[in-house]
Amino acid sequence: MMKEEEIQVNVFFLWVDRLGAREWTCPCVVSEVNKPYFGFLSLDYFKKSKLLLSDKASLRKMRKCSFEEVKRLLRTGERIREDRVTDIKSKLEDAERELKNYRQKTEEFISKYGGQCN
Repeated sequence: MMKEEEIQVNVFFLWVDRLGAREWTCPCVVSEVNKPYFGFLSLDYFKKSKLLLSDKASLRKMRKCSFEEVKRLLRTGERIREDRVTDIKSKLEDAERELKNYRQKTEEFISKYGGQCN
């Protein structure tokens, strides 16, 4: 849990989706502190957000972390996205092969039976 006094510009923290979760999933950095709010940038989707400094429920889902932890999570996120791209490329190649085969079979059928249809 982060304390209100820990919220300072350029402080890194990790956010967990729900209390009791085993992994801290979203690295963030505090971008501004303008009481009663503070602004932060989530580093998984690079979106800016604001929260009330007094929002204890949210502060319980946050913990201060090092830049090294943030870098490690960013690299993990990159690998996940690379794996997704590889998977999509593989599925696209499969679909292209299927289309090519379908076209070939269709042309063979039309060539064989085209003149016999009424």
